[in-house]
Amino acid sequence: MRRKNGFTILELLVVIAISAIVTGGSLATFSTFSKQQKLVNETQKMEDILATAKEKAISSENADICAQYGGNYTLAGYLVYITQAVNIQTTQVEGSCTDTTNPFSLEQRPLVSTYTIDPVVSVANLPITVKFAVITGSATVVGTMPITLQSSTSRKKCISISTVGLIDEVSCISP
Repeated sequence: MRRKNGFTILELLVVIAISAIVTGGSLATFSTFSKQQKLVNETQKMEDILATAKEKAISSENADICAQYGGNYTLAGYLVYITQAVNIQTTQVEGSCTDTTNPFSLEQRPLVSTYTIDPVVSVANLPITVKFAVITGSATVVGTMPITLQSSTSRKKCISISTVGLIDEVSCISP
C-alpha cells in the first residue's frame, strides 16, 4: 500500500488544537503583563507628579498665581490631592496661596494640573493630600502613608514621602 504525500485531517486538527492552546496561554500572560506594566507606569507617573510639585515649591515657581487674589496673598506651597469621584481616581496639583496679613482668611488654591489615574490601577485609602512648602520642600501629608497603588492583578507598589519631602518607592507591607 502506497501512502500519498500530505497531512491527514487528524494531524491538521492536532496541530490547530496545540496552536490554540499556546495562543490562549500567551494572551493570558500578555494580559497580566500589560496590567503589571500599567501599575509600574502609574507609580512612576505619581512619583513624577509629586516630584514636580516639590520642585515647584522649592523654586517658588509660578509665585504670581496668587496675585489674582489680591496683594497680600503669597505662595505658601503646592498641594497634591489624590481623590476619587464616582469611579474615577484623579491627582490634582494646586497652588497654596495664603493672606500674610490675615491669619483668618481662607487659603486659595488655584488649579495647576489634573491627571486621571488609569482605571486598571487603584490607589488605596483615599483621599490623600500632600503639601510641599515653599523654599524648603518639606512635606505635610494628610492621609495614609505610604501611597499604595494596586493593579487588578493584586500587585502593589508603594510610595513614601518623608517630612523633609523625600519621595521614594518602598516595599509594600501587607497587614
